[in-house]
Amino acid sequence: ENSRLESLIRGLQEAALKSLNKKGPMPMEDHTIRDQLDALQDQIRCWTRKYSVPALADLDQISEPSKTGILDSLEGFCATTYWSSLVESLATWKDRIPALLLQALIAKDILAPMFRDPFFVWDGFSERSDMSGAMKMKNLYDTMEQAVDKAEAHAWRSHMLRILSTDARPGMDRLSVEARNRENMLISMFLESEGFVHLLRPTNNVNEIDGRYKELEALYQNASDLALSLWKMGTDMNYVDQSDTPKFDISNTMMSAHRLHKLDENDHRLDGMNVLLCVQPAIVAYGSENEEPYDQPKVWARSVMLID
Repeated sequence: ENSRLESLIRGLQEAALKSLNKKGPMPMEDHTIRDQLDALQDQIRCWTRKYSVPALADLDQISEPSKTGILDSLEGFCATTYWSSLVESLATWKDRIPALLLQALIAKDILAPMFRDPFFVWDGFSERSDMSGAMKMKNLYDTMEQAVDKAEAHAWRSHMLRILSTDARPGMDRLSVEARNRENMLISMFLESEGFVHLLRPTNNVNEIDGRYKELEALYQNASDLALSLWKMGTDMNYVDQSDTPKFDISNTMMSAHRLHKLDENDHRLDGMNVLLCVQPAIVAYGSENEEPYDQPKVWARSVMLID
C-alpha cells in the first residue's frame, strides 16, 4: 500500500514540477511575514475597538445562556465558560471586555482555518461536485504527511497550490476566486453568530453598517491572501492558542502578555499564572524551501494573552 502511494505521489509531484515555471515566486523573508502578520493583527484590533459595544454594561440585557454561548464559541482560546468568572478576572479592564472578546472571536475565525489547513479555501464546499478533486488532494496530502515523508508532502502541496493558482480571469487566480467565495460564506456566518450579534455596537446607520462590512471583508481578504501565499511556500504552519499554552511564561518565545498588563521584557511576575484569554494565537512555521529542519519551529507571530 505504501509503495503504491509513494508511486502516486511521485507521479503527481513530477507533473506539478513540469507545470511550474522554472522561476517560481520567491518565498517571503521571515521579517516580511512577521510584519504582515502584525499588520493583520492591528487591522483586527482596530476593527473590533471601532465597532464593539463601548462598555460591559451594554451586555447586561443578554441572558446568561447567551453569555455562556459566547465563551463556548471561544473553545481553545478562553479558559472559562463562566461569564462571572471572566468578568471578575478582568474587572480592572471591564469596559474592554466586549472588544477583547470580539477580537478573539475574529482571530479564531480567521486564523484557525487559514493558518492550520493549506486547503482552507475549499472548507465548507465539500459537497460541490467541482470540488471533489480538490478534496481528494487534501486527503492525499494528509495521508502523505502521516505515511510517507513530511518534507515531500509539503513540497508537493506548495507545487499543487501554485498550479491551482493559474488565472481563472484577468487579475484573479483560481484559488483567489474560491477564497472570495469562502470569505463571503464566513462573513455571513459570522454576522449571524451569537457573539457578533451581542458584542457589536448596534446601529441603524446604513453607511456605518455598509462600512463595517466592507472593512471586515477587506480584513478576511488580507488574511486569506497572506495565508495562501505562505502555503505556497515549502513551509508547514500551525497556530498556538490558550489550550496549547495554559500557563504563562515570558521566556516562551511563542507568547506575550497583553499590553494591558504593562509587562516589561524579562519581567517574570506573571510566570506560572493561568492564561485566561488568547486574544491573538501564535503562528508557528516548520521547515522551509531551504531545507530547514521540521522539528525546529520558528515564530512568525507571538500569541497575545490575558492572564488570570
